Amino acid sequence: MNTQKSLCIGLSLSPTWLSTKNEKNQDVNKALILSLPYYMNLAKRAEVAKLDFLFRPDALFLNIDILNQSPAFGGLDPSILIAAIVQETDYIGFISTLSTLFYPPFIAARQLQSLNWITQGRIGWNIVTALKGQENFGQKVLPDSQERYEIAKEFTQVLEALWQSYPHSSLENKGRADRVQQPIKPIEHQGRFFEVQGPLNIPAYPAKIPYFQAGASEAGRDFAASTADGIFAATPDIDSAIEFRRDIRERAQQMGRDVNSIRVLPGLSFYIAATREEAYQCFEQQHTTPDFNRQFRYIESLIGINLSSLSLDTIVTEAMIQTDFNSSYSQTHAQLLRRFICRNQPTVKALLASPEVNGSAHWRIIGTVDDMVNEIENWSACQACDGFIALPCGSEQSLNLFLEQVIPKLQEKGLFRQDYQEQSLWERLRG
Repeated sequence: MNTQKSLCIGLSLSPTWLSTKNEKNQDVNKALILSLPYYMNLAKRAEVAKLDFLFRPDALFLNIDILNQSPAFGGLDPSILIAAIVQETDYIGFISTLSTLFYPPFIAARQLQSLNWITQGRIGWNIVTALKGQENFGQKVLPDSQERYEIAKEFTQVLEALWQSYPHSSLENKGRADRVQQPIKPIEHQGRFFEVQGPLNIPAYPAKIPYFQAGASEAGRDFAASTADGIFAATPDIDSAIEFRRDIRERAQQMGRDVNSIRVLPGLSFYIAATREEAYQCFEQQHTTPDFNRQFRYIESLIGINLSSLSLDTIVTEAMIQTDFNSSYSQTHAQLLRRFICRNQPTVKALLASPEVNGSAHWRIIGTVDDMVNEIENWSACQACDGFIALPCGSEQSLNLFLEQVIPKLQEKGLFRQDYQEQSLWERLRG
């Protein structure tokens, strides 16, 4: 009998499968991104597949450079979208993204606890510190990585104090001997970054709100290991995934946490079709472009080398990397890019198509349904992940095959649940 813990599987609500490569579909796809019925239908389909949750990434700025290639960048506010579509479902969870750098803690605490009531315990919080967008909030420069996570730590502590300031037990009838009422009281927080009086003006829902985080720097890994219930990971290959999961669990254990209560969830982008040839055609169509300037700028921002004057057949070697260059964008993605170049010595063309450059360093699968199922099974058996965030790519075919064929095959193998058991997202993550 297979007693393996069920994989935890979420689906991104950022429609990565909508392509702008086909000009005929551009206007239709851009309209779908803002269409409430589209998300409602997607939520119902995901619940039929018994997925753990739907996850809405978010950024508080607009990257105009990638808007034409990535119509899913930006869009509806996560919390408002979730509140609108949750009534179409009964079990599936929802992860909302709120920044600890740009949101006031009181607003964030109220918003998340409101969603906790609206979803009846099916909400989670994706804690982001932000890499861009400071100009939209009166800030000239971002704090460095270490300080951003110090802010996030205090921010999280304030939210927890606010949720405890108006406890659920205060709603119980007075005078009942079997009920112990806790008082509603201010938190009077005065910290390094925040001063918040409290109490919160909404009571706590009985179910705890689980935390999700994607820290990969040293400071980020420490914060994730100390705080998160689910950790989103940028791990483009199985070796990096095994190392990341092992490191997170070791850090969590040193902090006194139950490591088996933490789910490490790589992002998994995939192009799947009836045949491998068709899947690769879809991938190539999506990544064939006469203008690589955006990728060249991205590479230069990470490792300091400009490849734009080189032919696509030029070999990129370790010697070309500026060892003393410190990326102002993401040290984590810079390290993954250096690692890819050192290991593979790719051509410029291969580098531009790699997940490290053209896929946010996510795990990538191109092939058939069976190819995807087999690779997921292998990663699980090698303890490279506890599940994944599904990012269907190329076309809606990848999404449909994932929900209608990949998930049933994972269920047949005993890798994924046949039905929901726990009501709250917090309970499900520990199931």
